[in-house]
Amino acid sequence: RRVPFRSMATALWALVHGLAFLYLDDRLEGSSPRAVAQEVRDVVLAMLSAPAAATGPPRSGGAIRKTRARAKAASRG
Repeated sequence: RRVPFRSMATALWALVHGLAFLYLDDRLEGSSPRAVAQEVRDVVLAMLSAPAAATGPPRSGGAIRKTRARAKAASRG
């Protein structure tokens, strides 16, 4: 499935923005700017190379309700 350009651009912007905040909060592995830059490149490349079907098809409302009901029942013991 092809992803619209604008959707991909927004997703990448959000990803890089989130990584920037992780860096600013000292939550990224790597102490040097070079290591952090490599981590950002690796994450963006992973996102761009992941197949769209990796997460599976969208669930219908019925499937979501069933999943929630199973989770609720499981939490009760």
